[in-house]
Amino acid sequence: MIHLATRDLIKAQLTTPFRYCGLIFALLAGCICMPLTGMSQTKNPPSPAFDLYKEAKYDAAAARGLSDLLVQPWNHELRLLVADSLHRIGKVADAKIQLETLDGTSVAKEAKSRLSALDKPALNLVASTPAPAPVVVVTPIVIPVLVPESSPVAVLPTQIVAPAPLPVATIVPTPALASLPSRSPVSVPIAISNQSVMMPSGGLLQLAPFQYIPPAGVRLPEQAEQPKRSPEYQRLVDLNAAGDYQALGTEGLALQAKGGMDDELKLIFANSLAWTGRLPEARQTYQSLTTGNLAKEANIGLANIDRWLGYDHRAAPVYRSVLSTDPENADALLGLELTSRELSPRTILSYGGTSDSSDLYTRSYAVNHRWRDSSGANIMEVETSRFKGSLPGLEVEQKDATFRYKALELEYRPSFEVSTIGNAVYGGVGVSLGERPVLVEAGLVNWGRFTSNPNALAANLSASHLGLQVPHDFSFGKLVGRVDAYGVSDGNTILTSSLRLSPRWRPLGSHFKPLLSIDTRDAKFNTINYWSPAQGNGSVSAGLLGEWGSDSWNLYASGQLGTALYGDAGNSWSWTAGGKRWLTDDIAISLNLWSMFGQRDNSIYRANSFSINLEKLWR
Repeated sequence: MIHLATRDLIKAQLTTPFRYCGLIFALLAGCICMPLTGMSQTKNPPSPAFDLYKEAKYDAAAARGLSDLLVQPWNHELRLLVADSLHRIGKVADAKIQLETLDGTSVAKEAKSRLSALDKPALNLVASTPAPAPVVVVTPIVIPVLVPESSPVAVLPTQIVAPAPLPVATIVPTPALASLPSRSPVSVPIAISNQSVMMPSGGLLQLAPFQYIPPAGVRLPEQAEQPKRSPEYQRLVDLNAAGDYQALGTEGLALQAKGGMDDELKLIFANSLAWTGRLPEARQTYQSLTTGNLAKEANIGLANIDRWLGYDHRAAPVYRSVLSTDPENADALLGLELTSRELSPRTILSYGGTSDSSDLYTRSYAVNHRWRDSSGANIMEVETSRFKGSLPGLEVEQKDATFRYKALELEYRPSFEVSTIGNAVYGGVGVSLGERPVLVEAGLVNWGRFTSNPNALAANLSASHLGLQVPHDFSFGKLVGRVDAYGVSDGNTILTSSLRLSPRWRPLGSHFKPLLSIDTRDAKFNTINYWSPAQGNGSVSAGLLGEWGSDSWNLYASGQLGTALYGDAGNSWSWTAGGKRWLTDDIAISLNLWSMFGQRDNSIYRANSFSINLEKLWR
């Protein structure tokens, strides 16, 4: 229980930040209620043009819609339908006139987007190439320290967690003109590997790395006319044109068993599955197209899936094969460039630091070099780093050298890490089970460095570690659970767990993702040497992540609010921001910032961190 004086102090400190709780929930409630409010208003008289449009009678829908607009000039939805129908029957100039008429109305943004799409050359359906996804487990060390006394995420044998989140961003779907399948612009997210954003509790929320899919540049084979499709299959085309890839994939899975999809529709369906993270199903559909007229597009889609899963060495030969017959293929050219970026040897120089309300300060410097063998399937890293930490009356410094290895093509994709610090040796091993891997890890951790606490470093503490991470996809989103157990050399036992939900729901638009998580931390006993809550610490958090970028840069920002579940946890907030920019083809710089406010050991706790990284490719 919190003493009354402490509780009043906490309440006073949290009053201002939590005024925004009501605002955020009001915005979310507004997003839900606005459609209901619209339903209660007087509706436009129904037009037969909508029924004609659903039956794919676009000529008749355009004629009837134009007639009804003479008496319903305020019916913006009907005008959008008329514009799309005119476009479908080849009357592009007339369609533009209708869209220009909507300038200044409530649907002006949608009309402007469609008008812009009409002015662009025809684009294709190919799942274009996103930015390089880091290999799921082997990740170049950015800054080998954690936020002071943070809730530690298990050290993967091939991954050290940085104090601030690595760049995380995803380009979101651009609303596409509801047009023929071969004209749908492509710009959608993929979420595969692990990155992290700090939670209010001090833990790390595992997120997908930045992925980018620019508009496709390859055209589908020309056809004299589009195939005639039944209403249920035509709906898939309409969902694709509207950019609703999640609904398209879900409804397409239900229709797939019936058969009857033509190749273009299969490609639309496969792309939507891939862009919404349902990769096994997408792979199967792409493979069914590799011997037909769309084999080139299907093969690029398969190569993209390999890249998103970290198998760049598999994707590169596919891109080269496409380019051997089509040297100007924009998707294959971009895919090969980004794959080359990931496969190239690289050196990363890193600098970062942390501070917290207990007057703890740290600084860390690291040099990391990563390379692959000639097959590209075996990844090696060497690193040296220097860590400085201080508390009132105590200063410590530590240097280490580390080697990491991962075999991507061996069964279970084994990895290991070994570090030396003076006469001490630390390390661990890990295996991955399945395509969306269940991770199993075990090792010996440098506990002082892992918790970023000078007291633990001075005491030369170590900890044995066992970790398990299990992901699962649901129709409503992706759920990732993780449990880590540490046996510290001072006799203590630390048990941490986390449950992360990445919903598919996008109430504030596709650039913003809701974040939901539950974090717990329990200790056998309390000690001043590191965060060890004797009463336990459990919290639940929610927030938003915003992401923007391209194949050469990305930005992200997130804000989160948390509250206590049990133990000495309390109300909290945190924010993160950062980004990465490729200055040239081979040099990139990234910056990451993080700050949090919460409660630990029944008192107010604040922490901040930063990191800056310079990356050089050697190719």
